[in-house]
Amino acid sequence: MLSLPLFRGFSLMFIVAPCYKPPKKKSKAWPKLECPPIDGDLLVDARALYDGGNLVAAAMTARVEIERQLTTLALKYPKFGSGWQGIGRTAVWLFDRRILRSNTFDSVMAAADVGNRAAHGQLVTKTEVLNMLGAVESLRYTVRRKGGVA
Repeated sequence: MLSLPLFRGFSLMFIVAPCYKPPKKKSKAWPKLECPPIDGDLLVDARALYDGGNLVAAAMTARVEIERQLTTLALKYPKFGSGWQGIGRTAVWLFDRRILRSNTFDSVMAAADVGNRAAHGQLVTKTEVLNMLGAVESLRYTVRRKGGVA
């Protein structure tokens, strides 16, 4: 108990008790940066889904291909690190080092937004998905230009 005098005959008392502190959450480690092989071409699959009117599936497939292409680029630069950091952080890292050009970066970030909305059940338009497919092509061109296999 702690007592503090206030003024003439009055004092303020505090009862000090230990406080509960929840344990700190352990942060998850980033998944290892790797690009496992996939049979077939995800861009071809995304286009087929788009042509069939399956916009959500086309957007999600295109998003997976964007992740694969960004991973391919990031693996070429050891300073990136050994863990996957997500589309946004990876694209920003590559853009800051002038590996991605601004138009490719902008299209990748817009495509990531569309892919996320599709994955969470929100509506996506044909134009947005078509722009995503263009972002994949642009990213593939960048990977080939930097000496990778798209």
